[in-house]
Amino acid sequence: MSGNLPEDFTSFVGRRRELDQVRRLLSSARIVTLTGVGGVGKTRLALRSAAELRAGFPDGVWVLELAALAEPWLLAQAVADVFGLPQSVRGPLPALIDHLKDRRILLVLDNCEHLLEAAAAFVLELLRACPQAHVLATSRHLLGFPGEHVLPVPPLASPPLEQLPAPAELAEWEAPSLFLDRARAVDPEFTLTERNRTTVARLCLRLDGLPLAIELAAARLRVLDVDQLLERLEDRFALLKGGNRAGLPRQQTLGALVDWSYQLCSAQEQLLWSRLSVFAGSFDLTAAAEVCSGDGIEPDEVLDLVAALIDKSVLLTEGSGPGGGRRYRMLESIREFGRARLAESGGEPALLLRYRDHYRALAARATAEWFGAEQLTWANRLRAEHANLRGALEVCTVGPAGDVAGLELAADLWPYWVCCGFLSEGRQWLDRMLAAGPARTTARAGALWSSGSLAVLQGDIPTGTALLTECEDMAAELDDQERLAWARQYRGLALMFGGGDLRQASALIEDAVRLHRAAGNLLGLGKSLYMWSPVLSFLGDGQRSAAVAQESLEVAEGQGEQWCRSYALYMLSLAAWRAGDLGSAKALALHSVRLRAPFRDSLGLAMAVDILGWIASAGGKAEFAARLLGSTEPIWQSVGALEFGFQDMVAYYEEAVRRSRAQLGERLFAEAFHAGTRLDQDEAVQLALSDTEPPVPAARTSGNGLSPREQEVAGLVAQGLGNREIAERLVLSQRTVETHVSRIMTKLDLGSRAQVAVWVVRRDG
Repeated sequence: MSGNLPEDFTSFVGRRRELDQVRRLLSSARIVTLTGVGGVGKTRLALRSAAELRAGFPDGVWVLELAALAEPWLLAQAVADVFGLPQSVRGPLPALIDHLKDRRILLVLDNCEHLLEAAAAFVLELLRACPQAHVLATSRHLLGFPGEHVLPVPPLASPPLEQLPAPAELAEWEAPSLFLDRARAVDPEFTLTERNRTTVARLCLRLDGLPLAIELAAARLRVLDVDQLLERLEDRFALLKGGNRAGLPRQQTLGALVDWSYQLCSAQEQLLWSRLSVFAGSFDLTAAAEVCSGDGIEPDEVLDLVAALIDKSVLLTEGSGPGGGRRYRMLESIREFGRARLAESGGEPALLLRYRDHYRALAARATAEWFGAEQLTWANRLRAEHANLRGALEVCTVGPAGDVAGLELAADLWPYWVCCGFLSEGRQWLDRMLAAGPARTTARAGALWSSGSLAVLQGDIPTGTALLTECEDMAAELDDQERLAWARQYRGLALMFGGGDLRQASALIEDAVRLHRAAGNLLGLGKSLYMWSPVLSFLGDGQRSAAVAQESLEVAEGQGEQWCRSYALYMLSLAAWRAGDLGSAKALALHSVRLRAPFRDSLGLAMAVDILGWIASAGGKAEFAARLLGSTEPIWQSVGALEFGFQDMVAYYEEAVRRSRAQLGERLFAEAFHAGTRLDQDEAVQLALSDTEPPVPAARTSGNGLSPREQEVAGLVAQGLGNREIAERLVLSQRTVETHVSRIMTKLDLGSRAQVAVWVVRRDG
């Protein structure tokens, strides 16, 4: 685990004393909060401190920016997302605690002031349960709970004017040093001289040593010299304070600087500044033009206006986005100022609706184009827009006008929620919209099956089944064949996951296949086919199961699609494994992992990596198998797969664990397995893809179609042992034994344990 500490693109000036204080505090305390006014440099100090302390946290330094997070209920989930954890039906905090309970990490929570109560509760719970975790927070206010160590962040130091040093010594003071550094970014020839040293020192004092204010002022050197800059600042402060130039409070100083920057903008630049403040997080030029043009700004004027705001340090660039093109953002103090101007203008409600509708259109287009060659581009683009998607959903929760819009937006994002691992967040948004939305509409039916399917995928079978049944009834009443197909498809999956009637599950999914095929819905067809495949396999129809998975693969390949194809490959790999063709099983599983990894679909990756673990174990690579199987253990614990729907795969997993433990011995196996559990998702993928040797061939089935473990279970059934006794004898869970017995009866077409006993006697006789 390496963390996600961002790269620092600008030089860091001064703060040696504060850096040492943070280091000292974190050596004995587990929560340190950096406090201070906006613009004083809390974030930069936190990130620099984290970079210097990285070596002391072997499990990584992890950063979460909270400014764009409006909802307190998303805080724990946002932290879990930073660690790449699968979204669990248990909730994000238990999964996060399980992941971090024995890891030494530093978590940086930046800009907590608007989420103080939620942040305090989260940090307190995390630190109680994870004894090696440390937190470094930034906030304009302390979090306020026992054990919190608060470090006020002071402004940068400047020398007194009456003891002004020579230029070389002046450059060693923090505030003038920062001004000099940023001035040279604008004018490489700028330097401190005997002539300008007093002006620079006075300017830094008038700016109260606030880094953001100094950087904003330095940006004006593009059009002013340093004397003109100071003169205009003095005039500005005098105007704002009624002629009293002494002792400006620091927050007013920053406000004056931001307001001065605002006043120096043209009317159009001011208008765009205020409108851009609706974006949460970063945005691209297309979004800026579509949301912010009109009523005084033409679309083709946005580019030049954005460039002007960059020149004035109002906007920052963030490199290229996933689809190409630059992305931009505002510092939080700048954004707050712009939002206030927007509210004062009376234009905020209308602009928020345009903002919402832009992301509704983006989500609808992503869904329409999801099942195709641009799928991964869309996945990455929606990830880049995640904060804005949350912002648009939040707009939908305000007022009755947002009811249908919220249902449609949350449902249109369903492929993103599923494929990119945001199951819990998707459910919460969908459930919020369903609680407020109108009854008996196609939009509501779409949200019902979307939420129901996410619940099923998380193992919440009762909730999922109820939502899907409601959708099925509504869709039938509305004659909505598309939503009827989706509801039946996932109700069939719920039956399979919940240990229900497999024949009924097969019939439901088969009907969904028929409806999707008739409608030409390739996304639905591809998904329903690969979902049908395991049901057919569990019913003992391996040949048809493989054929259905192959058709799913062909449908996906025909569109250049990637995610559905990875699942079809997984099903074909599983079929090859069951047939004893380890070479094909491994090749198919590796291909599945390669296709799936960019989506960060934790559950799907765990399934494919597990097959590679089984194959490694069967081929005698016990240590490698133990690490692979350990790498998926946290995911299974989070998703709860041992409790629903994956019993057949669990049996193979347990068999591989038993075999590897027997080959290595308990101590070496435990060490390798534990090492696997500490890998993050990227590291687990790298490990899985590192083994390119062909597997050792091994016969997996006998002529009767039973695996070796199933034949062993059948023999114990014939001896008259019950499921609990068999579980104790084989060191398996009772649920796994029940699954084996059910599979045996299905494959042999037998109706009772007594008939299994007779079959064993005849086989052995």
